[in-house]
Amino acid sequence: MEKLVNEEIKESHKVNVTQMNLDDAKARGAQALFTEKYDNVVRVVDMGDSIELCGGTHVNNTSDIKGFAIASIESIGSGVYRIEAVTGDKLDSKVSLYLKTLLNEINNLDDKLSKLEIKEVKYNKLEVPKILGSYQDIINYRKYLDDYKLLIRDYEKEVNEYHEQQALKDLSKITNHIKSKHEVLLLQDYDESLLKGIVDQIFDEHKLETLFLCNVRDGKITFIAKSSLGNANTLIKTASEMTDGRGGGRPDFARGGGTNLSKLDAALNQIKVMINE
Repeated sequence: MEKLVNEEIKESHKVNVTQMNLDDAKARGAQALFTEKYDNVVRVVDMGDSIELCGGTHVNNTSDIKGFAIASIESIGSGVYRIEAVTGDKLDSKVSLYLKTLLNEINNLDDKLSKLEIKEVKYNKLEVPKILGSYQDIINYRKYLDDYKLLIRDYEKEVNEYHEQQALKDLSKITNHIKSKHEVLLLQDYDESLLKGIVDQIFDEHKLETLFLCNVRDGKITFIAKSSLGNANTLIKTASEMTDGRGGGRPDFARGGGTNLSKLDAALNQIKVMINE
């Protein structure tokens, strides 16, 4: 549609406005809306191949419009659409106003990516679409936004995997001393999002029957328990309650937390007693 309209604009058709009898106008091929009622004398506007009954105000020549770009298309009923367009020069800046919502979302993704980005994990940057001053801009930026979301989803996964692997390397000094099938581990300042992966890997690699992990970060206590003996939930409830917190879960996997660091040593000693009974 944009292409057809802009071609007519470039043709520089003179706009002719005449008043005539309704029957004469129809005989000339003037297009009318069948739902409208017209007087006997009607206003006829013709430009190029277009002849219509119209009461609106028009330019003297189609070239006066300069340019035409669709800014939005909205469905308002079955097979009925509302189309908004901009005209004149500097269409790129006018279309940009309609891109505002998309551009705001893209800016939010920029912020998210900048917080995720680390030099150890690379990604392929997307090429930002150029503003053309056309509805194609809306299409291009919607696709760019969708692709950007996928890029961040995949990149975030890779970054988390990297951090998890680094965390496991740092844990080797602790896990190298594991000799029992029942272990209690105390960590400091680990990212909470990595803890479940750490528990799963240690539990499987060392073929444990019970693993109780405690992590302290920024004064917050996190407990995770994994057990093949069905006591994970009991262990978590005990430690959480002893440190003025709460928690729960399944017999094989549970998690919780505490708020009172002064009671942590006593809680961990109690857990050691329970898993070695």
